[in-house]
Amino acid sequence: MTKEKIKKLRRIIEDSRSRLMLNHPFFALLLMYVKFEAVSFIKRISTNGRSIYFNSAFIEKLKDDELDYILCHQIMHIINEDVWRDESLAYSNYHYACDIKLNNELFDMGFSMERTSHLPKRDVKLAGSGIDTKLSTTIEIADSVIFNLELMDEKTRSSFIVDSDEYWGKKEDTGTLILDTTEGMFIDIFNKSKDVVSDEWDNDSEKGKWRARAVASAKTASNLFYKQAGSVPDYVKRIIDGKSKPCLDWRKLLQEFVQESITDYSFTPPDKRFEETDFFLPDFNEKSFTPKDILFMVDTSGSVTDRMLAIVYSEIAGALEQFKDKLIGKIGFFDTDVKSVSTMNSISDLENIKPVGNGGTNFHCIFDYMKNNYRYEKPSCIIIFTDGYADWPDESETDKTPILWIIDNNETTPPFGKVARVIDVDNKHV
Repeated sequence: MTKEKIKKLRRIIEDSRSRLMLNHPFFALLLMYVKFEAVSFIKRISTNGRSIYFNSAFIEKLKDDELDYILCHQIMHIINEDVWRDESLAYSNYHYACDIKLNNELFDMGFSMERTSHLPKRDVKLAGSGIDTKLSTTIEIADSVIFNLELMDEKTRSSFIVDSDEYWGKKEDTGTLILDTTEGMFIDIFNKSKDVVSDEWDNDSEKGKWRARAVASAKTASNLFYKQAGSVPDYVKRIIDGKSKPCLDWRKLLQEFVQESITDYSFTPPDKRFEETDFFLPDFNEKSFTPKDILFMVDTSGSVTDRMLAIVYSEIAGALEQFKDKLIGKIGFFDTDVKSVSTMNSISDLENIKPVGNGGTNFHCIFDYMKNNYRYEKPSCIIIFTDGYADWPDESETDKTPILWIIDNNETTPPFGKVARVIDVDNKHV
């Protein structure tokens, strides 16, 4: 391929990313994590999660909106984890179902194929039983298709499927490199460290990286472009919003855990059990049970996943909701040191607090922070969300402050304090 040809293709791709930066910056940012490579043995386009492979003749003939769509289509295959499908799902009807699912989301985000002349339109609708494709799983959609794409000739099959799955799950880079923007990337889940493509290849690791990239890109697009940020896929919204329902009974947990510090006995109203006697005794007024001076510390080290952070947020939101926003305290983030601590007593406060971290894990920094910042009155208790994969501190460091550990697994157990566990099993928060 000549230098002139490479230069032309590079310009085509860069122009597309510029348009997307204005209209769909979420996708424009994610496209900075992939290489673009030209190949001759596929007719259209494919991806393996690291590179987007394309036939140069196909790219050159596309109109602007067609190219923008097909590049975002590849990104959706990646963040929906289609490219890491199980080998048992490596058949055309499943790929067709993947296209239907992601097109539902792309069309909801403002993309259209109404005016296209170079891309197939029949992958927009399910040709089958009329099931609700937004509520059905990909496998359910694939099973509902009334024809078998595998039995069709290539030309007919390509009128249903917009791209190729030739590279799905494959590591090798075999094309002519056109554009490489993966070196020197600066966006990750905490917008802190570089994220570059390494030679190591592990499906679970690749999936985790893309989840973090999707969340980071959505947040960055929102911060930089505000109302012009465009929509993001529901998958990313679920991670950011942390839609998991809390599984801990915080009212019972905190009442048992810090009762001595916060129980309020009052003579108004008196204990009704003794109202017919000569005794006038104070009653425990449950409504006055208001947890105060709680210090939540959240582990944001590199071993903590975005999914776990979503669960942590849902649990803290659950605590605030169960106490009807009467819980008063602070939330901080730590890895090797305490990054930031913010006052929090409502769900709206929590929603405006962003996690900071991504280094190693050091529990000692929590108690150093307490000693330096709580000189006159200690917190009533410290609640530490963590995976527990670090050296435990000595109990003497707590200065007798009650400690509640919230652990996300069954493998680690702290040597002191009380423990509750929140575990993510097959994406189910239990």
